[in-house]
Amino acid sequence: MYKKLFTLFIAALFICNISIAKILRVGYPGPQVTGVDYLDANSAVAAASLNDTIQIYAGVGASVNPLNKKLVFIGVGYYLDKNIGLQVVTTSSSLGIYMDSGGNGSTFEGLVINTGIENNPWINVNQMGIQNIIFKRCKINYAQFYLNNSGDSIRNITFSQCYFATQNPINFTASYNTKIIGIYFQNCIFDASSSTYLSAYNGGIISNISFENCNGNGSTANGDLTASAYYRNCIFRNEPSGTNNDLFDYCTFETNYSSHFVTGTSNQFGTLLNDVFSGDVSSGIQWDATWVLKSGSPAIGYGRDFRNNPIDAGAYGSVNPYKLSGVPPIPAFYKLTAPSTTVSSNPYTITFSVRANN
Repeated sequence: MYKKLFTLFIAALFICNISIAKILRVGYPGPQVTGVDYLDANSAVAAASLNDTIQIYAGVGASVNPLNKKLVFIGVGYYLDKNIGLQVVTTSSSLGIYMDSGGNGSTFEGLVINTGIENNPWINVNQMGIQNIIFKRCKINYAQFYLNNSGDSIRNITFSQCYFATQNPINFTASYNTKIIGIYFQNCIFDASSSTYLSAYNGGIISNISFENCNGNGSTANGDLTASAYYRNCIFRNEPSGTNNDLFDYCTFETNYSSHFVTGTSNQFGTLLNDVFSGDVSSGIQWDATWVLKSGSPAIGYGRDFRNNPIDAGAYGSVNPYKLSGVPPIPAFYKLTAPSTTVSSNPYTITFSVRANN
């Protein structure tokens, strides 16, 4: 009796959860379902309720203007044509975002991000600004965080397991004494000429950067480092070119200046990145597998977790390592075979394999 009641209770919770949040699809190639499938992301956002999930399918280039609801956006990943066997599909799904504060708390996973986030007074009527946004396992082609209202702020933006591959800088700028507070990078890769430029108004904006894997563009790996930031277990091509308020612990630098501007604990200098990574990370934009630590890399075990236990430095270290191709942490088909593209026999045998990607 008790077992039956418990089973019914669990089932009731499951049904209740389904009734609260739903999944909407953009670009789904199969039969369309009313209330589920939409031709574009704006239509899906308009139909969605708070905390709903919007799936962006492979090969779709979508955009949202504006994002004014707290939602979850999920794509299929990227570089699937290079990292073979992770997904049946080999094309990525991309999303452009123009956000106001109604979208606070939103999450983006497994997507190529092609535009920026702006706090613009003609769209954003909440002058408290953009807050609590998470980008997880995304490829960032362009990001612009800009404030232009006095007393406004952007707070708590997290990039986790993301790949920055762009010839354009990643900008976090402010004017009129505004603030950008709490930008967190965890297990990310910055490739080619991508840089992070930080305005002088941004005190403490990227504190607690953990396991960031950066490649500079001939200047410092993080552009205009005028604000206090904490770097731990990071790998840099170049070190800062002047004194600042940043702190570096257990970081690896390719440069070997006679006079170091790095303040912190147990940093190593003069380590060639081609001795660190499995591929040549200096020859233009590569892809994420290039940045795996090679056998014998001096970055292996050089980092420290916050209990001071040895871990690998760079994006693939820690308990939250970077995942190839940004495949989101949901079950996915990675093998699928059939006799033909049309039914020619009875029974018609299809073989498929599914795995989780946590």
